[in-house]
Amino acid sequence: MAESEAQWLDEHVYNFILDPGDMWDQELFHWDAPKPAVADRATAAALIAAFASPTIATRHAAWRKTVDEYAEAVQNTMVWLSLDGGRGGVPENQVKPMTDVLQHAERAARRRLAEAVAAELGHR
Repeated sequence: MAESEAQWLDEHVYNFILDPGDMWDQELFHWDAPKPAVADRATAAALIAAFASPTIATRHAAWRKTVDEYAEAVQNTMVWLSLDGGRGGVPENQVKPMTDVLQHAERAARRRLAEAVAAELGHR
C-alpha cells in the first residue's frame, strides 16, 4: 500500500518536471502509475488499528501525515495546471518543495515504517 501511494505521487512529480517545449525532438516517457484505491487505504488503516502494535500504529500515522502533505502539494499543482492550461509546464519553484522536501520526507517515513514492521516480524 505504501509503495503504491509513493509511486503514484512520484509519478506525478516526475511528469510535472517534463517540459514538452524543451523536448520537441525527443520521445517523451510519461510515467503512469495507477492511483491507489480508497478501499485499500481503508483496509490498511483497519488492519493496523486492529492488529498493529503501538509502534507500528505511530509509524503508520507519521507516514500517513507525510504522504497526505505530499498528495496535497501534488493535487494543488494539478489544479494549477488545469487553470493554467499546462502551457508552460510547472515552474521550478513549485516543483522544488516536492522534490527536495516532501518526496524525501515520505521516503524516510516509509522506510521507518517498513523497518518497524520487519523488526516486529523478526526479519531484522
